[in-house]
Amino acid sequence: MTLKQYQVCYSINEIIKDDIERMAMIICELWNKSPDQVDNLTRKQFLKYCDKVEKIFKKGFKKPF
Repeated sequence: MTLKQYQVCYSINEIIKDDIERMAMIICELWNKSPDQVDNLTRKQFLKYCDKVEKIFKKGFKKPF
């Protein structure tokens, strides 16, 4: 994850209150998908991406020099 992606995800997390919409926008940002592409995902695919997002944010981040 780049710094820019992190900043966008952070702002999405602060602005959007609906959990599903927030996760969909984060998936759009991290995997360069359009909102229509995410909207057309099956439930199983969407949940798989949600698990990936959760793992990314739980893993933690290295501090810069």
